[in-house]
Amino acid sequence: MAREERKIKVLVADDSRSMRSVIRSAFPYGLNQPDFCEAADGKEAISAYRAKRYDIVLLDIRMPGVSGLGALQAIRTYDEDAFVVMISGEYTAENIQFARNAGAVTLARKPVSQQVAKDILQAYHARTRRPVSILAIDDSADIIAALTQGLAILKIRHRMYRADSTAEAQRAFNAIHFDLLFIDSHFGGEDGLKLAGNIKSARPSTHLVVFTNDSTMESVLRARERGADDYLLKSVDLVQLAKVWNRFLTASKEEFITGRRPIPACD
Repeated sequence: MAREERKIKVLVADDSRSMRSVIRSAFPYGLNQPDFCEAADGKEAISAYRAKRYDIVLLDIRMPGVSGLGALQAIRTYDEDAFVVMISGEYTAENIQFARNAGAVTLARKPVSQQVAKDILQAYHARTRRPVSILAIDDSADIIAALTQGLAILKIRHRMYRADSTAEAQRAFNAIHFDLLFIDSHFGGEDGLKLAGNIKSARPSTHLVVFTNDSTMESVLRARERGADDYLLKSVDLVQLAKVWNRFLTASKEEFITGRRPIPACD
């Protein structure tokens, strides 16, 4: 059964409200119309992106306070796979190269025309699918190695970050965008479920998987009560890991390097 397609999320940042309206109107209407969020300056754009990752970001180069280039740098630091297009009325070869060197996909001329909006959407769909960004919170190097090996066997392209304390996990979570979190229910004498609850409260969209040695229903219910979306026994069984991955794909509706289809569940 094919997964339901979700609408593309677009963040438009420009200090002119009328220009933001013009940009929005250039994109398709009806069923194919993206979901838009607007920001009036670079600071608002950074805050919006950190609160909810967007598929496409359109940043005006010149804005009061934090400029578009400043916002680009902050967004790309938080999420190196961010798809950002700079926009400017000064559309020159030099500015195009400058925007690309800064990490943008390209520079688009203001006001954005329907053809330019179409080109942006086509470039987004044609992009190389990004790897999944994972934060694994566990004090056992063996468990992290088993998880990494399992992901490799299942051919899941990923970037793995590890934290072995609550403080380290919180710093990583605040600094970098993660698609998927694995949290040990107890690590280094710390309460992983409490950390899971705090993370879920701070960012409800985070997909959170609890590592546990306890497969009882009581343990699963405790994890669910703290906001866990899924659980995985620490043996890191390939069949179960594949099922966790497939459930994550279904929930996120994102497209990673593995493609649109869920991987086989290794039955």
